[in-house]
Amino acid sequence: MDNDPLVFGVSGEEASRFFAVEPDTGVVWLRQPLDRETKSEFTVEFSVSDHQGVITRKVNIQVGDVNDNAPTFHNQPYSVRILE
Repeated sequence: MDNDPLVFGVSGEEASRFFAVEPDTGVVWLRQPLDRETKSEFTVEFSVSDHQGVITRKVNIQVGDVNDNAPTFHNQPYSVRILE
């Protein structure tokens, strides 16, 4: 029936640790921050179902890198001369 409610989900142990889906709306959010240095890519299986069945699709998610390390300086102090 066309007016059947849809239920959205995400499956897989690893995917479920990092991603969550609002079952009524399909809105996806992160359960915890992602770190590219730990894992740079996820394959997540999302699903939508009604009383007639389930449709699943795998989505590849690539994690971008953000420089989350403070800069470090060696051989301090630095001295520079600028000629006029």
